[in-house]
Amino acid sequence: MPEHIRALIVILFVATLVFTMAKQSLTAIVGSENAYRRDRNLWFAITLIAFLSHNFWLYAILAGIVVFKQTKSHDTPLAMYVLVLFAVPPLSATILGLGPIDHIIVLDHYRLLSLTILLPYSIHLHKTRSQRGQSARMVDFF
Repeated sequence: MPEHIRALIVILFVATLVFTMAKQSLTAIVGSENAYRRDRNLWFAITLIAFLSHNFWLYAILAGIVVFKQTKSHDTPLAMYVLVLFAVPPLSATILGLGPIDHIIVLDHYRLLSLTILLPYSIHLHKTRSQRGQSARMVDFF
């Protein structure tokens, strides 16, 4: 059996124990037992995708789709962000540039979560703030 599969089995076993022991406190943080189950399953899905896809870009596409779909139906995206933040080590890949530009951006797990959870949540907050007649501050924009 490959080493990464054995590591995955150990991680999933320990995570199951931790999620079982922390169920009560995590349920209080995310709001309901359904939200707790959804976040727990999201954590397991991201971990499985990271271990079973041997390509960073495949991981980024699959995890981005899964996280983005969960963000749309989630009541507390910040709690979801914190929960899945450390599900995967900060793997990274560089998007190369052309000519004098060496690279455009370095994409890693943290930036992927920021783009799929925090950016849509920020846009949603901006829309609800402008619907209430409040203007965005420069700090919010940056």
